[in-house]
Amino acid sequence: MLRTVLCLTFVAFTSTAAAALASEAPPDASPWTEMPVPGGITAFVDAFDLSPATVPGSLLLEIARKLYTNHDPITTLRQQERVRAYLAGLDPGAADAREVVPLLLSPEVWRRILRQQIDHADLFRAIATDRPAVWLYYGLFALDRETLRFLSNEPNLLYWIYREASGPFLAFGRSIKIRRGRIELPGAGHAEPLWRALFDRPTTPERFVRRLLTFHEGRLAYFYDSIAHLDRPHLAFALGTSIPDVARRIDRFGALYAVFAAADAEWNVNAVPFARPPFDPALALHQLQVVAPGRLGPPALRGVWESVFDDADPSHVGRGGDADAAWMLERICLAGAVERRHRYYTVLFGQRVFEEAPLSEASHVARILRAFPRRRALLTTLERIGIKNPRVYLSLLDAADRLTKLGPSPARSGVAGLQGTIAIIERARFARAIDVEQAVALLQALGRLETDDGGFGGRLTEWWDRELLPTLAAATGTSRASAETIVLSAIAGVKPGAASPHLVRWEEFSYRIDLAASELARLRHIREKQGGASLDEALDLARAVTVLRTSKRDAAGERRALADIESALSRARTAGSRQWANDALAMPLGRATRLMEHAGRAAGPASGLIEPLGSVADGLLAVALASVTYAAHIADPESPLLLTGDIAQRHDFGIHQDGGVRGVGPWDVPVETYTPGSGWRMTGALLGLEVGFPQIALRRLSDQNPLRPALNENDARSFAQSVALSNPYVVSDGDVSLIARAIAAGRQRVAEATSNAGALEELTRDADVNEWRRAVIGWTATHEPARVESLLSLAEVLRIGRRPEQLPLSTDLWGAASFPLDGCLCLRSPSALPVELAAGRTSRGLLGATIVDLNLHIVSTLAELGLPARLARGLLAVMTRDFVDQTPSSHHDDWLALVQHARSFTRFAMVDYIATLTAGGPLLPARDPAGDPR
Repeated sequence: MLRTVLCLTFVAFTSTAAAALASEAPPDASPWTEMPVPGGITAFVDAFDLSPATVPGSLLLEIARKLYTNHDPITTLRQQERVRAYLAGLDPGAADAREVVPLLLSPEVWRRILRQQIDHADLFRAIATDRPAVWLYYGLFALDRETLRFLSNEPNLLYWIYREASGPFLAFGRSIKIRRGRIELPGAGHAEPLWRALFDRPTTPERFVRRLLTFHEGRLAYFYDSIAHLDRPHLAFALGTSIPDVARRIDRFGALYAVFAAADAEWNVNAVPFARPPFDPALALHQLQVVAPGRLGPPALRGVWESVFDDADPSHVGRGGDADAAWMLERICLAGAVERRHRYYTVLFGQRVFEEAPLSEASHVARILRAFPRRRALLTTLERIGIKNPRVYLSLLDAADRLTKLGPSPARSGVAGLQGTIAIIERARFARAIDVEQAVALLQALGRLETDDGGFGGRLTEWWDRELLPTLAAATGTSRASAETIVLSAIAGVKPGAASPHLVRWEEFSYRIDLAASELARLRHIREKQGGASLDEALDLARAVTVLRTSKRDAAGERRALADIESALSRARTAGSRQWANDALAMPLGRATRLMEHAGRAAGPASGLIEPLGSVADGLLAVALASVTYAAHIADPESPLLLTGDIAQRHDFGIHQDGGVRGVGPWDVPVETYTPGSGWRMTGALLGLEVGFPQIALRRLSDQNPLRPALNENDARSFAQSVALSNPYVVSDGDVSLIARAIAAGRQRVAEATSNAGALEELTRDADVNEWRRAVIGWTATHEPARVESLLSLAEVLRIGRRPEQLPLSTDLWGAASFPLDGCLCLRSPSALPVELAAGRTSRGLLGATIVDLNLHIVSTLAELGLPARLARGLLAVMTRDFVDQTPSSHHDDWLALVQHARSFTRFAMVDYIATLTAGGPLLPARDPAGDPR
């Protein structure tokens, strides 16, 4: 283990001879030259289907990404032969001397690296047909000029990297920085004792690089690079600056490295340097919340997390002090694959929600976090509503536990009823029909409802009639309307006394932008197509049962109540013939029907009817709530999903006849499943439907499917989740104007800096552009300055143009889905995750979580056309489908191609997309006072 290498013998990383050689070159001399591309750059890109975002400066980087990512040696040899055959077949006289790409280091150095006498005109062939050479080139591309100048005087070291360590160098070499012949360590002077302990022998920069790239098969370089690219708070946390004792800091830093060395033992950096494990220590360390001075953000007590991870005594949650970086990453990243995923999301959820929870609530917080893996959909939905009080979480966790332990039939009915009710409250809050305080009060009351062996036993429907409906009716001004109208109005965001709709002139017609009215029309249309049970049927039955309960001495009242009940039961039998509704209603419905047959034959027949009838009412309510929840998320009333009726009745909660839960459970975020005999269905909770089935938030203009999906399925899902999680009720026209102005300012600053290498480097560094792209931008600024801006995302341009004191807005409202990154049902600014940390994790869909260019392109267009912010969600729903279907990306991590594709939608195309919002969207025909369209 690491303890065997911890030693304080350390000599400054110095090489006098190398420093002298490096000093011979002028300090501003560039180590970059040029080399021609046989046949031309465009022809090569076309021949190998490289990214359309490829510029001359990135050609060899794209070759590394597209052609040399496979670890299979046979595949690699075939690719090398393919490139060699292409280049050999070119007409030697066809080369254009102007078709050049960067050559890092001189031709002579490359000859010494490759051990070949190569003409300058043949250097591209020599590098492009040799995977280790391309990988070496890729790693060199990210180095600063002083480090490159130093390495140019170390050809033997470069040859060794080429032969032995090109994979780790490609992935992590960017963090090697040599200044005046000395290694510049991450963390500067106060980190030096920690790094001394990892490099256990006197060393020169050359020996340092060899050890860095090979120790633990490149894991030391992986650790070094991860630490070097932390922001200041996270760097202080990793270095343990809050620990006063130096020896203790060294020990904990060594323990932190041990996690990086031991995690994901199957990952071979040398073979697959572009790949990353799904939940590795680098990502986890980056995502943990920390506070000054380098401490874990709350809840930080080790006792809390021991209770969560190890099921320790909750009474000890206040013991052990705060968890440090090594302790926390050990617990997360050294667990098994499934447990690691659970722990990763649990920690991030706890830090988001309970950062202000008092110490007195620590045991409650620990209990909630222990339940997170089994109740993730419930807890993240409560988070999205804005709940911070641990006691609200606990009351609903208790209700979920009680219902899930029932037999299959009452469990389905009870779980669907509870989840559907929470979903309605969440949607009403999403549409801002109710505020957080109202939501908290409703959820607290919901959590207090009693249950028995049959579920809620009619109490849920009575509570709806007594508390929830009156609250929603008062919020929407629909007190005299039906239950369906009240609920749909709340989901649509209808408010009494709302401001007059925004009027706009578009294509010679006048329209009013009325989000609530268009949403209400959409919901009603979908509910008509769904058919089946309605909320009113369930509540009518509950009211009849209430009359029956209170009319024991009123024979006429009892007869009327029984007649109403018989009518309601008839409708319930129809609803009960639908998929899982049959299981939820069969038992109580059968019992109630048998009792109804005997009604009137003996005195007081009503007493035995009340309990089963209450269960039937709850079952009907559960069936209707499932349908309404799906309706709330289906964007298109003409969706093919509605052709077969109500897909909500194909929902599988994961509760089976044996009473157990198989695979996905009833409180897991839902996933699409296909099973023989059953076909397609959503399995899991009704909660979290927007991320489990985000495609229903999209609208398709064309009936034709794309011939070949080019985008990774998980990234495509991330883009759909960004639509599903966006909220048109909270965006403002002021934000649109400010963002558009900042983007314009950013473009102006980039254009002005293009002719000034130093200024351009500073701008891109401040915008968090990584080392490889900064180098490409620098080369492009010299050779093709007009293309510089195309190498930046709109989010980066926004950061360049934004001045915080002049732009007081939250760009999270226009961000990407955070769910793939941290499990939050929210949007985040892409600055939350560097592109290089997202890359290589195809199973996570993180690349889609870093791109918001389509969102920002829409914002800019709306500002240009003078249209309001509330149209953005509708545009995003239509455009995302085409964006995903038409993406030109050539490999899994083709981030820049996606960024450029998002901006390829022309103004003409945007006008067409806006026109679609007049059909089933928020653009409604304006009417004059007489009611005639203008």
